[in-house]
Amino acid sequence: MRQNTLLVGSQSRSLIASLFVSLLVLTSTFHSDATASTSATKKWTIMVFLNADNNLESYGYEDLKEMAKIGSTDEVDVVVQFDWIKTKGTKRIYIEKGNEKVVEEMEEQDMGDEKVFTDFVDWGMKNYPAEKYVVVMWNHGAGWSKSAKANVVKSISYDDTSGNHMSTNELQIGLEALVATSGKKIDVLSFDACLMAMAEVADSLTGVADYMVASEEVIPGDGYAYDDWFKAFMTASNGKELDFSTEKLLKDMVESYGKSYSGGSQGTRSITLSAFDLSKMESLKASINAWVSGVNKSTVLTKEMLKEAAKSAQAYYDSDYRDLASYMKNIKDKVMSMDPSWIVEDESLVTLTDNVLNAADDVVMENYASSSLKKSEGLAIHLPAGYYGSSNWTKSSKRRDAYMNISWGKTSTWVEHLDYVFFAN
Repeated sequence: MRQNTLLVGSQSRSLIASLFVSLLVLTSTFHSDATASTSATKKWTIMVFLNADNNLESYGYEDLKEMAKIGSTDEVDVVVQFDWIKTKGTKRIYIEKGNEKVVEEMEEQDMGDEKVFTDFVDWGMKNYPAEKYVVVMWNHGAGWSKSAKANVVKSISYDDTSGNHMSTNELQIGLEALVATSGKKIDVLSFDACLMAMAEVADSLTGVADYMVASEEVIPGDGYAYDDWFKAFMTASNGKELDFSTEKLLKDMVESYGKSYSGGSQGTRSITLSAFDLSKMESLKASINAWVSGVNKSTVLTKEMLKEAAKSAQAYYDSDYRDLASYMKNIKDKVMSMDPSWIVEDESLVTLTDNVLNAADDVVMENYASSSLKKSEGLAIHLPAGYYGSSNWTKSSKRRDAYMNISWGKTSTWVEHLDYVFFAN
């Protein structure tokens, strides 16, 4: 999701996409020049799945221009699949410095279809071979879900022409199939889309990508500052040798984004962005499962205390999404302030909470948060506390049913905690 600054209020990508009901049957027409830029394997290939087939079309053109300010280099290829809304058709583009070279013209593609997405990634890997790959999903995003009222939960890449978009499960299944056939994970999967920096999303991607970059909060319409990111990562300064490590790429992505909205090239906005080591997610899940067991059995922490901790945790545009570390710290503060006579259970709860905080810190490699979002430590989680004392988490909630069908809902005990805190006695 991005926040569209051309519209009134704080409407964001996920909530403003106007969707049609017909799904187009699409076929591709390939040009003979749809070949790799070079036969040599480069350090990185950056693939941008730029779905501007919606009200963000104008920002898509601007981001292409940003990419072309730096363009591909001897060590890095940049390719884009670009879909727009004004006319039919989809293009694959090789980004050169000062030029957007169309290498493949296709009929209208459904950019809300995970198979179209994974076909682009497969094409990029085959035609622009590299040691490592970055894949950017550019569009509206809504975290792990679309709406509390939706029968079908969708999360990313809204295509207004087809009326389609991908659910968390669809994205996961599509990428799992790609990894199975290619034998290679994506090195970095990044979301130039709102609200995607969630435990639920990260968990679904642990088998298909090594690292993830995403925002806990909405992303402004201007999105990533691609020229700032490319310049930081792909060009040498002060005679220094270029560092093409994954750690350097993640650092440059997060830092350049933060600087660009802190009086930089994109102005000043309240934003977040973080990078995750997905190999650490299983340890985080294990610590959360142990924490849920301890907290749900506690005779010290009441449901009201837990609700208060949830309500005061850092919230985002979708108020059901809260910063995980912020919630844990609120709970720890409550435990630490209790009567010392309960010291045995207090110490146990503190230890369990510290374990979650430490595990979350291991997951988050890089984090940027504006001062207005200073309690953001990089990773959000579904925590439907509600702003006004009521929660939409009920036994009959369609959102709850959907949550239990995603990977995180099936393999973590977080649902048990939400049930314990928010269900009426």
